[in-house]
Amino acid sequence: MKNNIEDSGDLKSEKAGFWGMFPTVDSFIEYKNLDHDISNKTLPKIICYAFQKGLIENENESAFLRMIRENELEFSIYAQNYKRETSFSDILNGVIRQNPDRYNQNTIASWLSSIARRFNFEKIQSSMMTRLKTRYNPSAKKQSNFFRLFAYWVCKNHPELGWNYEQIIDTFRRREKEEKPDETEGVRISFFISGHPIEAGKIDKLADELKQSISDLKLSHLYQTEIKSSATTAFLDIPKKPGPSGEPGLYGQAARDSLALAHQMAVRWDLMEQNVKQYNHIVIAIVAGEFISSENTVHVLQKAEIPGFSIIRLNDFALLCARIADVKVVFSKDPHIVNQLYEKINVWSVDSFWSFAYWDFIPRLLEPDMLPADRRSYSEFKEAVYYSSNEQSFKFKALAAIQRSPQNIFLISEIVKICIARKMFFEANTLLSFILSLHPNHLISRTTRMDIFLFLALDQTDLSSFKLFLLRALDEAKYIMRNCAIEDEEFYCQLGLLHFSSSLRVLAVLKDKAESVQYRNEISEETVLSHLKKGEKYLKQGCIVSPSGIANRSSFWLCHVKCFRKLLENNHSLFKPDTPLKDTQGVYQKEAMKFYFSIGWSDSDSPEMRIDDANDSAALLSLSRRVEAAVKTYFNSVLLRTYIPNVKFAFATVYIDFSPVLTVGTLKEAHKLLDEARRCVEQLAGHPECVYTTSNCFVQLESPEQFLKDIDGAISLLTKTFGDDLQKENDFHELDRKKLDGRKMILLNAAKKEVESGPIF
Repeated sequence: MKNNIEDSGDLKSEKAGFWGMFPTVDSFIEYKNLDHDISNKTLPKIICYAFQKGLIENENESAFLRMIRENELEFSIYAQNYKRETSFSDILNGVIRQNPDRYNQNTIASWLSSIARRFNFEKIQSSMMTRLKTRYNPSAKKQSNFFRLFAYWVCKNHPELGWNYEQIIDTFRRREKEEKPDETEGVRISFFISGHPIEAGKIDKLADELKQSISDLKLSHLYQTEIKSSATTAFLDIPKKPGPSGEPGLYGQAARDSLALAHQMAVRWDLMEQNVKQYNHIVIAIVAGEFISSENTVHVLQKAEIPGFSIIRLNDFALLCARIADVKVVFSKDPHIVNQLYEKINVWSVDSFWSFAYWDFIPRLLEPDMLPADRRSYSEFKEAVYYSSNEQSFKFKALAAIQRSPQNIFLISEIVKICIARKMFFEANTLLSFILSLHPNHLISRTTRMDIFLFLALDQTDLSSFKLFLLRALDEAKYIMRNCAIEDEEFYCQLGLLHFSSSLRVLAVLKDKAESVQYRNEISEETVLSHLKKGEKYLKQGCIVSPSGIANRSSFWLCHVKCFRKLLENNHSLFKPDTPLKDTQGVYQKEAMKFYFSIGWSDSDSPEMRIDDANDSAALLSLSRRVEAAVKTYFNSVLLRTYIPNVKFAFATVYIDFSPVLTVGTLKEAHKLLDEARRCVEQLAGHPECVYTTSNCFVQLESPEQFLKDIDGAISLLTKTFGDDLQKENDFHELDRKKLDGRKMILLNAAKKEVESGPIF
């Protein structure tokens, strides 16, 4: 047993003490930024002591951070020995048992006071330890500082226990979570059956379909949620995340989940009711707030007499939570107002979902009796679509569903989405007329039509045909800007990508020796740059109309388009045939940092950063957190299985192509996303739906098999260039970006000319 003499200790013991105090760089930065008045007094003393003991080569923060990274690797084995305790009393008793003859609460308090004086902390008293046995306030800085000192002392003398600062704090976090009562706030989603007398068992069928929707959407956190029902209604309560009462940001996941279920059930119910004699309508009410007080609001939303197809309804707070969460839905421009005895209640309706990229397919519509999945049935389907009096009309149940419910915009949009996913573009366009004949200025349907002509343009192998469909898409865009109310980013983002994809197609022609000669009088380098500038213009507009002013999707593409335009402007040889698209001058890093600075994600626009510099390290960590938060928010919006792989690839390029510093950690994160994208697409192989491509402009559709080839190319680039680095344990180790020789994952197939034309089957 090691005798404790607090002021003595070999080099390893001293390092173990600092591992206890600051287990990770994040832990150090958290302490530094928590209270500058305290950290400005203590950190110089801590760093000076480490230097005097020979633990660091220079008396500065950068050297101290390097020691923390080394300690994390050296002492990680002890963290595995960590025994979870339930209270500070258990932890303290566990320490005392190591040497009961010398250790007790008072002697430990005395030793901690000595350490506190050395490092300029406030004096430690035994009474503080007594209080911590019964209560802990995570926001109390004195208590947090005490645990830093306590962890320093424990790990210096008994590192084998593994009780560093983070492990000790985790004990209290877990206990707080276990003691916390069930969440009383969240989102209640209610499904009300109206209309004809309700047949026996119909409400049970609705509840069963709701359970199946939860399963199909893989909302595993709701698997155990109880679905309650009455004679006419089924509902479930989705808790908000833990935190302050009434904080809208904590409702984001619940708002997304409730709208995802509403989207599924609004279509599933219509399909369930297709063959019944007594058709019952469904009204879906979504109310955010305290569960105990939501019942009256739910009742008001269900019973409100609203003209038009307004079956999904929200209260004010649910609308706010959905918008803050960046949920991709178009809501009614104005609320329907219901006058109650003492108040007025605003009832907001869902006009439509941005379904083409965000909301998942309705499983029933993917079945063979709904829509064609092979060449033979496709021929029959065309007959049914274009000649509705033909006997084929009722062979496809999706068409029969439209004829029975022509007012159900959600149903028709989902059928159109599957037609597009199977590259039946002209048929999709024809079916859109069911919506546009009643709602000629329906924003999402008009945007979908613009996308259809863009898809058709990208499917052409020659420039003349490409331009024919591109002009039609641009005409649709002009109509939308003249006639439709545009209140979110998606239309502008799609229009920006239309111009971006056009620039890439023209660039591909210029880089083809034969075609560049054939079309030299029609296109030029300026054609490419002009499309890029227009793309920037509309992507900026997408950011402007976003409530946050940033707009995650538009911002990503705006950053990429800016970088790409600058790359071409700086090196005109990239327009020439046989010249690979490479960024040998670090344009992407420079332009990306300018962009991050412009949106407030970075305090500097300089790409010249080093991981071993303390200020740079803190700035990189701050930027990384902003990027991760944006990624998390956007992932929360995306449920469409054929778009998720595209998003994972896109965010992998952020870590590799745009990051000012390339580290083992960012390499691992990118590789992980690529691997996840690959696994997602493997599950789609053999199905007749296309995947949003990683090639060209990311808005083109390609077969799962082609996507796998593209993703393997990106994985190969990383493994061949940095294969050994993926095995390194130190995530903060900086990599040599020059090994990439200017190659960018996002540009691997940027000038790809080959296309897969026509339906996928």
